[in-house]
Amino acid sequence: MKGVTIYPIKLAHSDERRDILEMFNGDFDCKQVKILKVKKGNVLGNHFHHYKEIRYLLQGKIHYYLKNVKTEEYEEFIMNEGEVMITESYIAHTGEFLEDSVIIEGTEEKYVSAE
Repeated sequence: MKGVTIYPIKLAHSDERRDILEMFNGDFDCKQVKILKVKKGNVLGNHFHHYKEIRYLLQGKIHYYLKNVKTEEYEEFIMNEGEVMITESYIAHTGEFLEDSVIIEGTEEKYVSAE
């Protein structure tokens, strides 16, 4: 889908001491990073932003429903552990959590809760 990029997290470096996994490197400007811990069965989102977001699924499995609000293009997919998703602005997103999940999420703008 145009406006959405999904890829497995990249191994940037590995040696006998550690593995360094690269979520992004220069292809995303981030002003806020959050860690979300979401229980199985919950549905979150059903909204869009006027800025880009990046998500890394550290643990779990999520069924995502995506819609470009400008073009009406629609896509569904399952996001698995170890995958990164970048959504451009105006991509409506809804996540149905198929397992208890931990997501690292970054935004191009400061996040302000509607609550």
